[in-house]
Amino acid sequence: MRAINLGAENAERGVAMVITVFTHKEQVRSFEHLISVLSKAGSPFECRIYDHYDDFISGFPQDHASAVIIARRGADGMESARNAKIMQPDVPLIWFSDDEGFGVESYRIGCAYFSAESITEKLLCAALARCKNAS
Repeated sequence: MRAINLGAENAERGVAMVITVFTHKEQVRSFEHLISVLSKAGSPFECRIYDHYDDFISGFPQDHASAVIIARRGADGMESARNAKIMQPDVPLIWFSDDEGFGVESYRIGCAYFSAESITEKLLCAALARCKNAS
């Protein structure tokens, strides 16, 4: 299992948002860095990052997430996004894909934010802002 808790140092400031991320193993460090930068710059939040499907499926419902981010390639990302929405229909969903063709599916399942672009700090900020507005 690999679930990473980030943001524990924010506990004394009060956590504004709890974010659950499901991504590929090779993207975990990138997310750790982005989340760290955003956490220092803005509202405090807590983040759990999963890189194994079974861990995500078992852990996500207990995370009490304010938002969930799916950053997986192809049909794997689509199935993960669908399942996240089924498990927690009221939690805003951010879906980063490698294929803009999944944009229609993201609309169908009710994603708060979809992008087929490379994940950057600016893009992640825009996505999280959309989730704050959706909740």
